[in-house]
Amino acid sequence: MTNSINKYFYKINFFFLFATLLSKFYLNFFKLEQTYENIICFAIIATIGVSHGALDNIKGEKLLSRKFNTLWKPIFYLGYLFVSIFVGILWFLEPILCLTIFLLISSMHFGKEDFELYINSNYKLKHIIFFLRGSLIIILPLFFHYEEANVIFNNLLFSTNVILLKTYTVSSLLIANLMIQIFLLIYGLLRNYISKTKVLLIFIETVLLIFAFFLTNTVIGFTLYFCLMHSMKNIILSSLDLNFNIKKGFLKFLKLSAPLTICTLIISLVALYFMINNQSINESLMKIIFIGLASLALPHIMLNSIFEKINEKKY
Repeated sequence: MTNSINKYFYKINFFFLFATLLSKFYLNFFKLEQTYENIICFAIIATIGVSHGALDNIKGEKLLSRKFNTLWKPIFYLGYLFVSIFVGILWFLEPILCLTIFLLISSMHFGKEDFELYINSNYKLKHIIFFLRGSLIIILPLFFHYEEANVIFNNLLFSTNVILLKTYTVSSLLIANLMIQIFLLIYGLLRNYISKTKVLLIFIETVLLIFAFFLTNTVIGFTLYFCLMHSMKNIILSSLDLNFNIKKGFLKFLKLSAPLTICTLIISLVALYFMINNQSINESLMKIIFIGLASLALPHIMLNSIFEKINEKKY
């Protein structure tokens, strides 16, 4: 199974590179307005990106059905919805606090899900690698597109003059991040916590990530990463869990994930409809994309954390 997963992950990387180069070609030769770019990114995130968490109900059923029988459905869906709404409301009340927590949690979440299969579970320093890897999703846009990224952050903070990090701080963080990652990976390789093949995959993915944010803008770079690297990995793993035949597993994944994906898309469109009455469509789209992801991310991360801990106790 490991060799099979590696094969699919390599294919994801090739597709990611192709999509990045295609996006760069588009940016150079087709000068669409920013609004249309954001709409396309929103559509991709709200479908492909969100779908990787659309099987959370299956995990919810496994966790709750034995104890609550048929009541697991209302308990799971209402609980999931409550946490999502709570995050959304709290964000409007305490945007700086929520953005900070979201960035920290996302850094760990992205890094863990991207690299967990690559690193031996006995490697005690693996969580540092996870966090550093995930934090690149925040640092790279600031490094390559400082002003643009700050505009987005200010939009999420309902402000116009907040500066999260100075340019020299961003550069220092990026250099330190990459150097520490390299050191920890070499140490893990020497101690047999990481194989040469996995180190190569990590190196390729990190270079591709840097490449994507360098060639494209903040929103497109994030969309490429979130949908075509982070989400596609999860979709591949979910498909293989459903069926060892990847084609059959993927078709089953599409069928099972469609209801929640469509539901999320409809809710996002309704929210966007009401928001554009009070602000520009670009501001509304940024809030829907990032605050919406934050609202979905917390229950998703909580559920996966609980699910993993219960499975660890079983074994």
